[in-house]
Amino acid sequence: MMKTLLLTTILCLCAICGVQAQTVKNGTRWWDGKALYTATVDKDGDVTMKGITQVDGNKKFCLAKGDAAGLYYLTKDNPDAEMPVNGTMGSKVMLVTEGSNTFLRVLNRKREVTHQLTLTTKTLAELNPIDERDFSSGPEYNQDLKELVEGEGGYFAGGLADDGRGPDEIDGVETWTVNSAREFINALGSNRTIILAEDANINLSDILEIEAAFKGYPNRMWCVQSSDYTGPKPLVISESESDGQQLALVNMENLVIKGAGNSSIEVNPRYAFCLKFVNCSHCVVENLTIGHTIGGFCSGGVIGVEQSSLTVKDCDLYGCGTYGLDLRDTYNFKLINSNIHDCTYGIIQMRNCTMTSFERCDFFSNREYGLIEGWANNGVKFDDCRFFANWADSKLFYFDTPFALINCKVYHPKENLGRMAECINKGTEFFDNPLDKSITSRGVGPDQKK
Repeated sequence: MMKTLLLTTILCLCAICGVQAQTVKNGTRWWDGKALYTATVDKDGDVTMKGITQVDGNKKFCLAKGDAAGLYYLTKDNPDAEMPVNGTMGSKVMLVTEGSNTFLRVLNRKREVTHQLTLTTKTLAELNPIDERDFSSGPEYNQDLKELVEGEGGYFAGGLADDGRGPDEIDGVETWTVNSAREFINALGSNRTIILAEDANINLSDILEIEAAFKGYPNRMWCVQSSDYTGPKPLVISESESDGQQLALVNMENLVIKGAGNSSIEVNPRYAFCLKFVNCSHCVVENLTIGHTIGGFCSGGVIGVEQSSLTVKDCDLYGCGTYGLDLRDTYNFKLINSNIHDCTYGIIQMRNCTMTSFERCDFFSNREYGLIEGWANNGVKFDDCRFFANWADSKLFYFDTPFALINCKVYHPKENLGRMAECINKGTEFFDNPLDKSITSRGVGPDQKK
């Protein structure tokens, strides 16, 4: 009698709370009240869902299999594709059985359901969806879910409206707002703006060191050397360095990463770049403080740029392993209204770069070898920049091609200015004392609110 009562109690609890199913099966159909999806499961257990409605046959999203039974993560095979379900990249999706019904439930960060699909054997004609109705009014959804979808409750990463619909559009540009390293990685892609929320301090090492967050996900890679990848597809890479992982963005176009105010990005490994751009075009980093938790030597810097065009403006770059900027084969690189300070090897290294400009920037408190060095460059210009409080024993400049100093102020011993023979000087002033008392702050760097 007691065993029967216990079994009945367990079954009742399962019916109320839901029993987690194991995996999505290949060829199964899933209905969300508007579209009917068919699952294709690959050898690793990842799922591609292709959906049709009465008027549209191009709906598609992907599920990356998690470590726990019944756990998936919402993804898509093209970062620019529309997400047809109510969720964001990286959202948890649970496979749950309740009584005789099985559901796929998309969850937000508060574990609230934002979208639900029901396992079915029916065809689209049998389900007969009504295109004009909101999906939440279907019989598969309870009243709580309907209220959640129609309301503005809950926290949804990735959208300024915080209503779970993914990115917003501002002036026609896809825009994501992020608060964490995982949200930042999930949002990365071409033709979009990523805004770090006000007061957000994102340590990318929180996710870059997790191999499972990169292997098996569309448009991500875990590798030793990002330059080994030669394909055209945009990729987000966790790249190995001697003491950890660094973020490499490959083949990105028209990507803007900016801070809303008092926003920062940092990494833990001493020998890793905080951000590295490889073969990217027309990208912008704006209004951010970027650096390392611990300084290092030999390799790594704040921002590395290879074969890319990039604008960095209103930023504070600090505390790198070697140089604030490492530029290789770049074109039309710009650093505007920004600081580089407290770097352990020097300020900037650049090789084979074309049209490189530094406008209204301050370079200070850097050491210890050649501070600004360049080889085989064409069109390097410093305009309204200041150089002060750097190691006096270090050579300030070394260029083997002409470069321009326009209306700059250089506070550095004349005997250690370095190779200046090919310097084009227009209106620049030179002072021997790196700690001249006339030096005052002029508001270069990030704003508190932008």
